[in-house]
Amino acid sequence: MLRRLLRFGLRSGILVGIGSAVWKAVQSRRASAIAPSSEPWAPVEQEPVPGRADQPVTAPAAADATTPAPEPPEAEVQLSGLEPAQPPVDEVGEPIIEPPLVEPGPDAPPPRT
Repeated sequence: MLRRLLRFGLRSGILVGIGSAVWKAVQSRRASAIAPSSEPWAPVEQEPVPGRADQPVTAPAAADATTPAPEPPEAEVQLSGLEPAQPPVDEVGEPIIEPPLVEPGPDAPPPRT
């Protein structure tokens, strides 16, 4: 008797689960068919920028080939006044310290491949 009730409960539970899944699938298809609107979006209106609407777009004038490029001042060229590089920091602002590389000793196992 108990075994028959368990079989009946299992079968009815599976049947109800399949039925509810089909019901939800049908309802979602109905909702997606109704969603699109027949009314188009209004166009975006931008205010014209003064002085740009009537001027055609042209390429910038090429630099004169006879004019030499200016050289940077001496202060920017000197490298002796540079500060040492700062160590990298994490999100909290603490420095990231990498462990030193240790070479394996003679009794170390071979590396895995």
